[in-house]
Amino acid sequence: MVSNRSVLAVFYLLVALTPVSADRENSDNNACPLWLAPSYITEQNANLPKFGLFAGRNYEQNSTLPLSELAIPLIDFFEDFNREKPFGSEIIETLENHVWTQEKIGSLWEGHFSSHSIVPGIGILANFHATYSNADFLKASVLLRDSGDEFPEAGKASLLRGAVTPYFNATLRATQNIPAGMEIFADFGGAWDGNFTENIYQDKIQRYDYHLADELINKLVELYEKYPDLSLDMKEDMMDFLLQKVLTSVAGPNAKTINSLIPANPRKLKKVQESGGTFMYRYQDMIRSEEWLETNGFCLDAIRRGKSEIPNAGRGAFANRNIAEGETITITPLLHIVDKNILTMFPVEDIDDKTFDESNGPIGKQLLLNYAFGHPESNMVLVPTGPQVTLINNGGQKGSNAQLEWANNDDTISNPVEYLSYTVDEMTEVQDTVLVMKVVAKQDIMEGEEITINYGSSWQRAWDAYEEDWKKTREGKSHPLKAEDLRKIYKGKALETEETIEEYPYPEDVMSACFLHTRDLPDGTQMTHQEFGTEMNQFESPTRYEDYDTTSLYFVQVLDRREAPGFFYNYTVRANLGSEENEFADVHDVPHAACTFFDKEYTSDIHLEGAFRHPIGMPDFMVPLSWRNIVR
Repeated sequence: MVSNRSVLAVFYLLVALTPVSADRENSDNNACPLWLAPSYITEQNANLPKFGLFAGRNYEQNSTLPLSELAIPLIDFFEDFNREKPFGSEIIETLENHVWTQEKIGSLWEGHFSSHSIVPGIGILANFHATYSNADFLKASVLLRDSGDEFPEAGKASLLRGAVTPYFNATLRATQNIPAGMEIFADFGGAWDGNFTENIYQDKIQRYDYHLADELINKLVELYEKYPDLSLDMKEDMMDFLLQKVLTSVAGPNAKTINSLIPANPRKLKKVQESGGTFMYRYQDMIRSEEWLETNGFCLDAIRRGKSEIPNAGRGAFANRNIAEGETITITPLLHIVDKNILTMFPVEDIDDKTFDESNGPIGKQLLLNYAFGHPESNMVLVPTGPQVTLINNGGQKGSNAQLEWANNDDTISNPVEYLSYTVDEMTEVQDTVLVMKVVAKQDIMEGEEITINYGSSWQRAWDAYEEDWKKTREGKSHPLKAEDLRKIYKGKALETEETIEEYPYPEDVMSACFLHTRDLPDGTQMTHQEFGTEMNQFESPTRYEDYDTTSLYFVQVLDRREAPGFFYNYTVRANLGSEENEFADVHDVPHAACTFFDKEYTSDIHLEGAFRHPIGMPDFMVPLSWRNIVR
């Protein structure tokens, strides 16, 4: 019999459900950080993504994954206006499956309708799994990005302005322990879950079921370790009571499913933990061996990011280790866009109807064009999805130390040659990421040396013309302050208040905002502003880096400030915290770190008139005649 005390302990065990962090040491830090390899889910369904990212070492829960990336917004792109263009529906359908939402990136106000972003590398290659995820987007990584000296000086014109994305440092965080050899599956959110009516694994078990089963096992193991003298019979009795009696009353119809995930033998619970949880215990074949990864994958260990040594280049790719002449530096799958003209932007005519005005010509092109590979004789452009590839700058014909080639049969991941005979129209029917390119060292590259390729003569002519025009019209002149500038200026400077804003006004097109979660003021404290009648609240969070996200972001008016030891300044701000249009409230003790700036729609440097736009040139030998659909 189980004592009442034990029953009570088990009951509290169930309702507490406090996750226990596993104590797992990282494997050798010299091991490959991430592998590019054929995705596990391709084995289940050939129509699903062909490539994925695999952990090369153990990553503990809440640790950040390597190879953070830039994010490239597609502004007001996913609208009927573009869908109705030639090949528009096909192109948009493909890109929609590869973007992260504007809420994740913090690009909500770049356009009127949407500004979802392409995030190469971790953003595209971390795949979706219907019942499992082990990583999530760390929103703070982009929202709180620290623009270093690789960006233009505040208030000064620069060739870089508008030519590179200001959104960078996009990072994934492990949401549970990820063992070496496991594929990275990102949490795409509830909307994606709803898009898949059929589970490719024929598995009716949902994420919540696995999660609850894991928490129960963690608590049982914790209890058994706390009372090591419990007999096996006592452990079995406790498990039986928990799973047959208590679980049924709490989980209802899901109890049977959750019960099926938990081994009946208490001795196996620790093995479930060590395998990475009930999902991993159920699908142990998902963990790839080092031998399999070396045979079928490519180690992504050769590139690290840094400030480019090339003038007006911004960020760059640097050798993370010595690279020998002829060695493949990286391999990248390519996302093909069959008609680059769809990246042409026109002014919005009617916001409510989501219509655009073509009568006076375009207002520019999507920034994605600068990060795509193309050829002057083809309308098709190719977006690299491999990690860190978009960091590789132009070294010119003579100065580059690396070159582009198609991956071939000598590589662990090769390019299917049949697609090189397809016409551009035929490539429209190909929705998968099938093309694979590699970057190869032309000479020995020492650790710490910047990696460059030749962007080609067409790109060079376009850049030279852009630079010549810039020198005539903008060089040495001031530039309107943008949100990115103000973030740098006010990083160590107090925000302006009602008293100072007239003397030191912010630019008209820049909005001040704070991340706000609030609580009521203590009893006995004034609850309402005497003059304005606004409700008064106390700042509560975010206080941790990982808690910052756009769901708590509000535009504010800073009323006053006071010095706060350890926090630089604290502010009282007024914000519309309610669901109604004018439901304003005052929030006290908002820390300086919780406030930032954003540009209004169509005013950031991305929209700068005349900003540089041109695809990176592919070598002639890589572009087949069947793709050359532009008559010169």
